[in-house]
Amino acid sequence: MEMERKGIIEVLALIFPNQTIDIGDDDSFIDKLGMDSISFVSFVIGIESKFDIEVPDEYSLPSKLDTLNKTYDLLRRERG
Repeated sequence: MEMERKGIIEVLALIFPNQTIDIGDDDSFIDKLGMDSISFVSFVIGIESKFDIEVPDEYSLPSKLDTLNKTYDLLRRERG
C-alpha cells in the first residue's frame, strides 16, 4: 500500500503544486486541499494514467473518490 500511497500523493502534488500534501488516509481532498470539480477531473485522469486503470463511472463524483482510503479501494478493485 505504500507504493499506492506514494503514487496518489504524486498525482495530488501535480494538481496542487503550491501546497504541501500532508494528508491522512481519511482526510477529504475537498476539505484539506480545496479540490474542486476541475481538480477532481485532473485527479481521476492522473490516477488512470499513473496506475494504468480506467476509473468506473460510479466513481465520477468527488464524494466517491475524495480520500486516500477510497482511492486505495478503487485501486484494489480495478487491479484485482
